[in-house]
Amino acid sequence: MIKHQVTFREQGFFELTFIGEVTIDEVIRVYSSCFEHPDFRLGSSYLCDYRRGFPNVDLRDMETLASFAQKITQFATRKYRIAALAQNPLELEFFEIWRQFSVRIANEEFETFSDYEQAVKWLTQ
Repeated sequence: MIKHQVTFREQGFFELTFIGEVTIDEVIRVYSSCFEHPDFRLGSSYLCDYRRGFPNVDLRDMETLASFAQKITQFATRKYRIAALAQNPLELEFFEIWRQFSVRIANEEFETFSDYEQAVKWLTQ
């Protein structure tokens, strides 16, 4: 069984669907798989769908993810967007904490959503 999925949508963004418990290693692995996808381009955007998953990470894990993102984007010349999609209020709060890490990543724009269509609209503006 595939636990998490990566799909490139025709609107031009990657949709990362997380199912069940999600560790920081899994998040990094799923993001990394996008870079090998034939449709990947600098400035690609990401919709991270946690409606069927839940992050099991702490502040140290967030620091690890921020360091990973800073490393892979250090030479990026284009902005990219990440939309975090969740319906659980606790997970939405978790992503608001992530925002404090996201602001340190060059060229990253980050928003949280509880509605899929709103997330897609923001990603494709």
